[in-house]
Amino acid sequence: MDNTPPLHTNQLIHEKSLYLQQHAHNPVDWIPYSDDVFKQAQEENKLILFSIGYSACHWCHVMEHESFENETIAQVMNELYICVKIDREERPDIDQIYMDAVQIMTGRGGWPLNCITLPNGKPIYGGTYFRSDDWVKVLKSVHQFYSDNPQKALEYGEKLTQGIRESDLIHIDKSTEVNLKSVHEGVEKWTLSFDWDAGGTNRAPKFPLPNNYEFLLHYHRLFPNSSLNDYIQLSLNKMGNAGIYDHVGGGFARYATDIKWKIPHFEKMLYDNAQLISLYSKAYAVYQNEDYKIKVDESIAFLNREMKSDDHLYYAAFDADSEGQEGKFYIWNEAELKEIVKEDWSWFSSYFHIQPSEKWEGEYILHATETFEQFCTNESLDYHALSKQLNHIKKALYEIRDQRIKPGLDDKILCSWNALTISGLVNASNHLRNPAYLDMAISTYDQLKKKCWPNEMQLYHVFKEKHYNSAYLEDYAFMIQAAIDLYQATFDIQYMNDAKQLTFIVMDEFYDDQSGLFYYTSSQQSDLIVRKREMNDNVIPASNSQMAINLYQMGLYHGNQQWINIATNMWLSVQNQVASYTSGYSNWCQLSLMIHQGVKEIVVTGPQTDSWINDVRANYHPNNIYAGSMKESSLFLLRDRVDENQTRGFICEQGSCQLPISDLETFKMKVNEN
Repeated sequence: MDNTPPLHTNQLIHEKSLYLQQHAHNPVDWIPYSDDVFKQAQEENKLILFSIGYSACHWCHVMEHESFENETIAQVMNELYICVKIDREERPDIDQIYMDAVQIMTGRGGWPLNCITLPNGKPIYGGTYFRSDDWVKVLKSVHQFYSDNPQKALEYGEKLTQGIRESDLIHIDKSTEVNLKSVHEGVEKWTLSFDWDAGGTNRAPKFPLPNNYEFLLHYHRLFPNSSLNDYIQLSLNKMGNAGIYDHVGGGFARYATDIKWKIPHFEKMLYDNAQLISLYSKAYAVYQNEDYKIKVDESIAFLNREMKSDDHLYYAAFDADSEGQEGKFYIWNEAELKEIVKEDWSWFSSYFHIQPSEKWEGEYILHATETFEQFCTNESLDYHALSKQLNHIKKALYEIRDQRIKPGLDDKILCSWNALTISGLVNASNHLRNPAYLDMAISTYDQLKKKCWPNEMQLYHVFKEKHYNSAYLEDYAFMIQAAIDLYQATFDIQYMNDAKQLTFIVMDEFYDDQSGLFYYTSSQQSDLIVRKREMNDNVIPASNSQMAINLYQMGLYHGNQQWINIATNMWLSVQNQVASYTSGYSNWCQLSLMIHQGVKEIVVTGPQTDSWINDVRANYHPNNIYAGSMKESSLFLLRDRVDENQTRGFICEQGSCQLPISDLETFKMKVNEN
């Protein structure tokens, strides 16, 4: 072990973030983000360099090694700039602002994100990864421009900041009525970018984008379309069997670098796997494809085995790199595989395409092009016998791999990502009929409340040793969603009370009366140059779209027409934009399907509430919400509907119910008709 003390130590050594700690021994005089940054910059009349990334980011590591660990380059940075390192996962609010700036300036974004600003934080130049020679040129030329033209730089910074402020402005046409014209048109246009051979989009890199497929499942459920149905299954099959999925340890990588999903960018993120667990659980409910169940079970096992804390919370991410090499932990050479697989080599190597033409950088990534059952059928092999052998081989491969040096684990706890995981576990419990997953969801929720919601007045975004950073809209939105999901799975009224309390906070601190939308940051926060709204659904749905869905559902549960109206007006604010970019509004589109097609309120009351609801909840009914109680309840949907001596089912819409049903089979039939 090398005990040589580091040559350099900067202020990041005191930070909790793994990403910031990774830069604590750079020769760059990095400082963490605070109000003091601007005070220092103005006192020294220096430009500020905001360098933003995250611990699992491969190209962040590359730029660090090439530039930030270079003594000569560090000297230029220290002399000319106030250098600020930011973990985008800790401070997504800052990342949003400077990502918008860089996208306005260059037309693209990504990480590492490097943005140069005036001493007041207003941006004047930016980009993503720079080669070391180019980086030095940028540093010197921007500094020279500011020295020679301070007034021009000031004017440009003002204009660019105004552009950031206006980039998410929405103008609502109050006369517009909710319709699905833009949704139908958008889906039709979207199909033009479908990859009908490998699933996903017809370009690389390929991101799983779980919410895109959740919307398409939802849309197909209401408007059946055979080609769309084929595309959904094609995409799920290809993603689940190619290299982006970890066949040895379970779980999905963040994206694939190629069009066939074969070559992953090996980092593993909690938010991806949480949402993909939800997606594959819902798909299992629709298609009863056993392979989807396997992906859910293996992905949950991966999270519990490798990303779960002692407090039943989930860590943020695994790095793509180990021993300084991307993917080294996950790849295999032929000799290693033969030693483990032995007499099963013939079918194993055929299924996972172990042949010279399939090598990646001289090694093999385990990947398939079909499910194992399909492979066995095509090759006339005994699926049931060989699937047991495949599981035995996977276990042996895992034990060998587990002895390797592992990629870095970012062990911070993020509220929003854990909330997404809770929803994923609830969906897995519902659709796979596995009560153990519900127990996991409950324990995770209980701990998340303790760590990130220690009092009723404020939620926190991060926990690591202690809670810190006031929560953003995404934290509230996904925490409310998790509470609603748990209520529907347990009918424990405390979850609904939590959702209600969190909604009150959001309405008080995030809602903008003028636009009818929500800011990403609380009104209590004052350390940003711009207060933004998150509108586009991406890998994670936009916090505004999720909050709109929450409000619509909460309005139904509580008989609160104001919340329903706000959600409806939020949809109207984006309705006319959906047709041109439907994939970027997929969660919004799910809201539109609820509003336009109507949400069915499935209510069960009486002594056998739990057994009745389990049968209907396991099916896929995306436009249903569920409520129930064995005793009298004050919840709007349950008022005057509880007979403690008789189990009854109600099918309602906007609080108006059909006649109660006292026969389980009739009730199930009626629910499945809707």
